Amino acid sequence: MVLNIPRFRGKIAIVTDASAGIGTGIAQELVKNGLVRGLSRRIERIDELAKKLSTEKGKLYAYKCDITKEKQLISTIKEIISKLGNVHVLINNAGLVKDNKTEGHIIHINSILGHTVMDMPGISFYTASKFAVTALVEKLRQEINRVKLTIKVISLSPKYVKTHRESLPILGLSVKNIADAVVYTISTP
Repeated sequence: MVLNIPRFRGKIAIVTDASAGIGTGIAQELVKNGLVRGLSRRIERIDELAKKLSTEKGKLYAYKCDITKEKQLISTIKEIISKLGNVHVLINNAGLVKDNKTEGHIIHINSILGHTVMDMPGISFYTASKFAVTALVEKLRQEINRVKLTIKVISLSPKYVKTHRESLPILGLSVKNIADAVVYTISTP
């Protein structure tokens, strides 16, 4: 989905885990719309994707980063800011946006299971982690509103998404559906 989002064209967007599944789909759509930087532990996959997207409006830069390691995450975000400028859109991670006083979006990729408890075997921990994302989004939204920052906080909560790793015999959304929803969200004021 290519939208006319000139206020973000040429700006910096960070997509965590841009090397697979939903992250890759979002990175592709953002590059088509003129912005993006990718973070992942598997940097070689982002490099491959960057080559495939080299003729698009935006440019994909690969940064190796394990977001579970706070020092590495902070260091990588600081490196991106020093080399490329302020972060305007952050997909799934809130790091350092507040420090820049920049208008932007923080989009957490959540799940419908973060809002309702379903009796399905084998998903207890997944559901618990997604409820935690829901709580994080709400708390972050409250904090951003309290200090009156111009940052929109979004929880994108799809139902089942068919990725390259999963192929359950049920109807589900595609990675492209999620990427299009992210691009649409970024295009809103």
